[in-house]
Amino acid sequence: MIQQIVIPKSIYFKEGSYFLVINAKPNSKVSQITGISDEAVDVNIAAPPKDGEANAELCDFVAQTLGVKKTAIQVQKGGKGRNKLIKIESKFKDINEFYEKLKQGL
Repeated sequence: MIQQIVIPKSIYFKEGSYFLVINAKPNSKVSQITGISDEAVDVNIAAPPKDGEANAELCDFVAQTLGVKKTAIQVQKGGKGRNKLIKIESKFKDINEFYEKLKQGL
């Protein structure tokens, strides 16, 4: 029997791009994904929340985790807050492959 993968609502595909709802925690020791739920993908950021440093580190970290170019990632909403919407333009086979790659960052 094939196991059905349930993708959390915080991870979705729309109009040719992937989206992540992020709950960012800046000023952490290391950048890492600490949890994935329907509400958000929790990400610790090893950068302070000033002058866009945390957003830049978040984009770098997500790009590295997913194996995509930094230019493929944009902060769509929440640039100054902890809750963010990130858009990823990439050619993953499907949302399951995207989710599996993201989970490797846990």
